[in-house]
Amino acid sequence: MNSISVNVKNLAPMDSISVNVENLAPMNSISVHVENLAPMSSVSVNVENLAPMDSISVNVENLTPMNSISVNVASIDLHKCK
Repeated sequence: MNSISVNVKNLAPMDSISVNVENLAPMNSISVHVENLAPMSSVSVNVENLAPMDSISVNVENLTPMNSISVNVASIDLHKCK
């Protein structure tokens, strides 16, 4: 059981944060917490091939104009997640 945590505070204008995770084993967790984005900064979270009982959490606080937040999750086998 692994845990990945990404915490970002006070991004400057036009900064970009990208989190890419592939092929997690079962019962892992990913947490992305972002605070105080400056204008025109962006956050991207891409997750592929989740295993059963994996957890993804994305928290964003204090957005300003022209921020971009992207969360993409691919290849979830819902039949295994009972």
